[in-house]
Amino acid sequence: YFVAVGMIQQTLGWFLEDRYALGEEQTILFTGIAFACLAVMMVVVQFGYVQPRKPDPRGMLPTGLFLIAIGYVLANVLMPFWAVCIAFLIVGSGAALAVPAANALGSLSVERHEQASAAALLAAAPPAGFIFGPLIGATMYQFAAPLPLYSSAFVMAILGVYAVMVVARRPVS
Repeated sequence: YFVAVGMIQQTLGWFLEDRYALGEEQTILFTGIAFACLAVMMVVVQFGYVQPRKPDPRGMLPTGLFLIAIGYVLANVLMPFWAVCIAFLIVGSGAALAVPAANALGSLSVERHEQASAAALLAAAPPAGFIFGPLIGATMYQFAAPLPLYSSAFVMAILGVYAVMVVARRPVS
């Protein structure tokens, strides 16, 4: 998950710059707006849905992963910048579901005496992903600008299928 996210965080600015023939200042602005859309939606979904309703993380995880995959594909296929912003709103809603669900399920999948180890592993995942994701994304971008978004969407879809077939069927302790 975090390798795929790191690929996008590394390459989105280049993607927007190339797609819209932006200058340096415009690239910074457009990239910031796209990521702000993602972040705003994460906050809205977290505080407007996840916190008050406390949904089952086994359902949240695949839903979130599929939303992220859809958002990444839409960012590639939709041309107007406002549509890319909508795509990143979708990505943000998916991330707001997937990340807390993965953390909850990681914690719930171990015994009490294993909680610290599980928490350490879950805390190490984002930095590890951000070591490799940007390197992979930058390499892919050199071959084709849409490749990081499509590859990340593919990873999210595969994780979503795994979450439906395996994780969602496991009992939560």
